[in-house]
Amino acid sequence: MNNRERFLRTIRFEPVDRVPNFELNLWEQTIDRWLDEGLPSGAVPTRAIMWGCEYLGIDRRDPVAVKLSMIPAFDEGIIEETERHRIYRDPEGRLRKALKVGESRGYRLSMDQYLSFPVKDRDDFRALKKRYDPQSASRYPAEWLEKVNMWRSRDYPLMLPDTGAMGFYWNLRE
Repeated sequence: MNNRERFLRTIRFEPVDRVPNFELNLWEQTIDRWLDEGLPSGAVPTRAIMWGCEYLGIDRRDPVAVKLSMIPAFDEGIIEETERHRIYRDPEGRLRKALKVGESRGYRLSMDQYLSFPVKDRDDFRALKKRYDPQSASRYPAEWLEKVNMWRSRDYPLMLPDTGAMGFYWNLRE
């Protein structure tokens, strides 16, 4: 049974040889520790384990690069920075406070603190809706038709959207 068959049978509540093994991500600090404890270099593809990792027995799945995020994104920028933290505006228009202590390969040790969001009232929501035009050509990769044709013969599941392993809810919550 291949990964695609196993996944489809699982979501249809049909018998499978084993349950699919999908994971979210690893903190970069976890990988650093595992490397210090003897993990072979290159055995774990850092944060990309969600797409599969033979060494850890994580099944393959591929992302479908359809952009569900805002187009255009908000202008990003650092508002304030100290030795300990960084306050910045992200592409979704959120104001965030990031703890700098413990960063590894550009990833933080903890979740950011969310200070404000772009939607505070109905007018903000109406203005933001314009950034979610489903007809925007930039939502799809340039090689979209080639990818669709390639996916027809795959033996692994696909994942929508390409935002990690968070699914559609992730975009709604942002």
